[in-house]
Amino acid sequence: MDSVGGELGLTRTQAILLGTATEPGSIRELAQRMGCDPSNLTGVVQRLRERDLIAVEPDPDDLRAKRISLTPAGVDTVKHLDQGTARLLTALSTATPTQLTTFEKLLRRVLGQ
Repeated sequence: MDSVGGELGLTRTQAILLGTATEPGSIRELAQRMGCDPSNLTGVVQRLRERDLIAVEPDPDDLRAKRISLTPAGVDTVKHLDQGTARLLTALSTATPTQLTTFEKLLRRVLGQ
């Protein structure tokens, strides 16, 4: 997610929020799906809105809330993220045990673990 999202100039949280917003919802609903507090998403939503990846509109079911949904550019971005993830999974599924062990060691080294 980080490398594919990074190619698009997205943080991990932004990429996850986009994937979560394939089903429109309020910030509270999206936060519940992501397992975080709604206050953590306010800035993320604003940055994605500025990039025209999401739309924020009044929620027809609760006039006090805002509904978050993907714009056409957001839908395209999610498709790109999905394709990148699929490429990674394909590469990992065809790797040998030795390659996977080497990959794990490199990841641990990069992540400082």
